Amino acid sequence: EAIRSIKPAHINEVKKLAKPSDIIKLVFDGVLILFQKSLNPVKQAKLLVKKKDLIFLEPSYNHAQKLMNDASFLKQLLEFGQVGKDNINDETIELMTPYMNLEHFNPAVAKSASAAAEGLCTWVRAMKFYCEASKIVKPKLESLAVATGQLETAQDNLAKAARRLDVCKQNLTEMQNKFDKTLREKAEIEAGASVLKKKMNQASS
Repeated sequence: EAIRSIKPAHINEVKKLAKPSDIIKLVFDGVLILFQKSLNPVKQAKLLVKKKDLIFLEPSYNHAQKLMNDASFLKQLLEFGQVGKDNINDETIELMTPYMNLEHFNPAVAKSASAAAEGLCTWVRAMKFYCEASKIVKPKLESLAVATGQLETAQDNLAKAARRLDVCKQNLTEMQNKFDKTLREKAEIEAGASVLKKKMNQASS
C-alpha cells in the first residue's frame, strides 16, 4: 500500500529538487541497499534531519538519481515487494540497520520532505521487518509443512491398514460361514446316518 500511494508525479517532484533534504537522501539509500545497487565509499558526513545535526554516512544520492530516472522504478518497487523481499540477505539487513536505528528515520519525518519519501520510508522499513519476521515464521512454516506431510502419510497408512483389516474381516466371515455350513452338513449327514442305522436294525430284528 505504501508503494501504491506513490505516483510518478511524486517521483518527478523529488527529481526536480535542486537540494533535496537529507532525510530524502537517507530514504533513497535504504532503497539502494535493498536493490543491492552501488553506494558511495563510506565517508562520514554532517547531515541535517528535523533541524538537528546528524553525524552519519554520506548519502549515495547520485546513485538514487539514476534509479529514479529509470521509467520502471515504481514497477521495480512493486515487484520487489511481491517477490524480491524473499531474497533479502543478512548482509542487506546489516547495511540497513544503522539507518533503521536513526531516531528520525521514520515516515512522519520523511513526509515533511515529500510524499514520495514518506511512502518509500514506510516501504523500506516494512521490507526489513518482513525479512526479520520471516526468519522466525519461515522455519515454523517449514516444520508445519513437514509435520503435515508426516500426518498425511500416517493417515494414508492408517487408511490402508483399515482397508486390509476390512478385507481380513470379510475373509474371516466367509471362512466362518463355510465352516458353519460344513458343520450343519456334517450334522445332517450324521443324523441321516443315525436314522438309517435305526431302520436297518429294526429291519433285521
